[in-house]
Amino acid sequence: MDNNTLEVTIYGRTLNIKSSEENAEYLKEVADFVDESMNDIAEHYGSNYPRDTIAILACLNIADLLKREIANSKAGKDTLLALKESIASRSSKLIKLIDETKENSKE
Repeated sequence: MDNNTLEVTIYGRTLNIKSSEENAEYLKEVADFVDESMNDIAEHYGSNYPRDTIAILACLNIADLLKREIANSKAGKDTLLALKESIASRSSKLIKLIDETKENSKE
């Protein structure tokens, strides 16, 4: 195994994945997550399912998590944008009221 290859084990199968040195730890974490997902599926449905079925079910679960995270992130960004717009609008109104109050007090 050369310096650009990372050895990981996913659901009992050892794989050699090419990676850069700075990416190795991240890829190890991803592989561990996939391994954990496949083992959870096997534990839940029974390990007598074929390996490819367990892999597909794990992929579906991971894709579901990803889609939910993307949706939550987008909803969070939309909420933050709406909040910023509301603050800007209220600040504008407040500044206008302050300016009007200053003008009225000068008279």
